[in-house]
Formats: sequence, structure tokens, C-alpha cells
Amino acid sequence: MTNKGRLARQAIANTYALLEWRGIKTLYLDLVAAQQDRAIWRDCGEVVRAALGADPEAWARWDMVGNHGATALRGWREKVLNWPCQVIEHAGGLVEIDFDRMSPERGLAPALVHLGEVAWHRLTGRKTSALDVARGLRRRGIQVGIVT
Repeated sequence: MTNKGRLARQAIANTYALLEWRGIKTLYLDLVAAQQDRAIWRDCGEVVRAALGADPEAWARWDMVGNHGATALRGWREKVLNWPCQVIEHAGGLVEIDFDRMSPERGLAPALVHLGEVAWHRLTGRKTSALDVARGLRRRGIQVGIVT
């Protein structure tokens, strides 16, 4: 398996770990695609609404989703400083889940870090490593295995 394949599998593992940690039933998710930094799901059981409804205070509405393609409708981000989950709802019932190094809504310094991360991605074509995300989630107390 290529490194990109390993990272895609890790992105899936990261998503499952976070959703299960939040008490969201992942059996209603149908994997559509996985990339080295995110996973795309068909939301068969309205996981987005379950995630937000389970703990609405944990999520902030984030509608600056233009970087997520023309089908992106709206998004939410966890209200944590480091390694927040970002959920993007797309047209057609798809949900994109990825993680950022820092939450841009937590102040000027984190916003600048996030802006730098986005700029780095655009300049280099590289993505945030799913392995870095897994280590960050572990520091948050979320049990996620490292895919080999």
C-alpha cells in the first residue's frame, strides 16, 4: 500500500475515533472516498444532525467552506483549540470530515496558524498528515490507533 493509501486509511480511523468519542453511531456512515487528509461519507443516518444534537455547545457553525469545493453548503467545527474536527455538508447528502491543526475562531494567533496551514497546502500541494492528526487526537484523550 502506498503512503497515500496508508494516510487515507488513517483519515478514516481518525474520523471513526472522533465520532465514537462523541457518542455518535458510525454504522450509519457509508464511505464514499478517502484522501490522505479527509474522508467523504454518505450521511445515511443524518450523522451531522446527531453530532450537533448530541452536544451543540461543542460545535460552532463555520460557513467559510469555499475551499471545500462547489458542492459545499455549510460547515461546523469543534470548539477546541488544537486538532478540531471540521464537518462540511455537501449537496447530495455527502459529508466531508477533516481536521485542522488549530481552530481559526479561537483568536488571532490560532487564526494566523490556520491561515498559514491553508496557504502552505496551496503553495506545496501537500496536506495535513492524518498521522499528525491521530497523534493530536491522542493528546486530546481520544483513542485512535495508528494504521500500519
